[in-house]
Amino acid sequence: MRRPNRATLAPAGLFGGMLLSLLAQACGSPAHGAQEPGAAVRPPAARRGGAPDPRADLALLTQGANALAANQPQEAEELLGAYLEQDPGCGMALFLRGVALLDLGRVAEARDALRASVEADPDDASGHAVLARIEFEAGDLEAAAASLERAVECAPGEAQHWTSLGLVHLELDHWGEAYDALLEAVRLDPRAAGAHRALGRLYVQVAEFELAERAYRTALDIEPDDVALRVALAHVLRDLARPAEAVEHYREALEREPTNPWLEANVASSLMELDRPREARGHFEAALERLDGQGLDEALISLNYGGCLERLGDLDGAESAYDSAVAAAPELGRAHEALGLLQLNLGEERRAARSLGEAFRLGDIHPDSLLDLTLLLERQGDWARAQECARTLLDDPSAEPSHLFRRARLRLRSRDPSVQDASAAAALLRPLVEGDLGRQPAPWELLAEACTQLGDLEEAIGAVDGALSVVAPNSPVRARFERQREHLVSQLEDAQP
Repeated sequence: MRRPNRATLAPAGLFGGMLLSLLAQACGSPAHGAQEPGAAVRPPAARRGGAPDPRADLALLTQGANALAANQPQEAEELLGAYLEQDPGCGMALFLRGVALLDLGRVAEARDALRASVEADPDDASGHAVLARIEFEAGDLEAAAASLERAVECAPGEAQHWTSLGLVHLELDHWGEAYDALLEAVRLDPRAAGAHRALGRLYVQVAEFELAERAYRTALDIEPDDVALRVALAHVLRDLARPAEAVEHYREALEREPTNPWLEANVASSLMELDRPREARGHFEAALERLDGQGLDEALISLNYGGCLERLGDLDGAESAYDSAVAAAPELGRAHEALGLLQLNLGEERRAARSLGEAFRLGDIHPDSLLDLTLLLERQGDWARAQECARTLLDDPSAEPSHLFRRARLRLRSRDPSVQDASAAAALLRPLVEGDLGRQPAPWELLAEACTQLGDLEEAIGAVDGALSVVAPNSPVRARFERQREHLVSQLEDAQP
């Protein structure tokens, strides 16, 4: 079974915790020399640009800030709105009202308020940063990046802004810009766990898994109870072919979130990589029980559960699991494919053709399975559909050795005169056996078959010799190749005058 997709836990929000710190800065917190906890929030000091107008009722601004700090956004919005009627250009009030509107879910109004805030005070990093959050969540990544560029210009020593900028560049696939921003965040604050986490993501994207491991471990040293970080590290350990270590991290995460079905599923799939399907079975079943039917999620776990049962020889159970995957997500081609391959192995060719045909229709079928479907449809006399499948394989421009080998198999095994071509198969196979594929017996065997069909018995014998050269002396297939060679030699001798 192919390695299953591994779901990640939902990460913290892009700007996790930023609003609270920005609000504290805006209103004056003990960390910024303000009053003691529990005291009323004093009116903010005058700022550049849109500073409070001393002629306005500053009590409204103070009360609005207090209400926002007390998690009363509706009251805060009303008070700040009343203040802005007297002082419409106050950047501080516009900023705080934008935060209140954001808390109320009135995103479009919040965006307008924050845009007005940064127009009133272009040097306010807080306004640019919160505006960037809104733009990011609206999918306007370019605008979010531009807002964060302004934020780091205004507050170049604020590591959180650099981290957020790096994350936005990650979403934009701007690897270099993301890397520079995240390195600056770490330079400013070596304990910025979010920056180390984002660096881990970046390293995964560019397949630098050892660096990703280091970044995630650094972040975990800072935030050891972060389940998402632990899961990300476990994923990387699997990418590094260290599933045993991954299992331990998944299990530790599962202890913290014992009802999380995806953690159960990841433990199970890691155990499958360790060839421990009996242990994996229980974790798959626990994951499915906790999901309680959730569409695609249920389908993906059922699909992998079916592979586990198939490995254990429980073919009826595997078929039932694949059926469940298809029922949960009919659009998941891989589920139809797995069901079809199992049905093909069970000799249920008509059902297999339907299942594999549906995977092909959905455009989610492995080329090897498509070859199986092509030959299956030919056996059933469905020539039109078989030719459609064959043409898909033959028109693939890939020069990958695995694809060329697959194309040679099709040319040799097809019953369709418009597809079958032993000469073309031999032409594909000759360079393949000279490369890395020549270390396996299958390409040599197929070349021997092609040469035999072409009547070139000497080359066929040479191909069998090639297969024998790569087969271990104690391999059970060695005797078959030796018998094949004897038969070809006998044919060659009979053909000679």
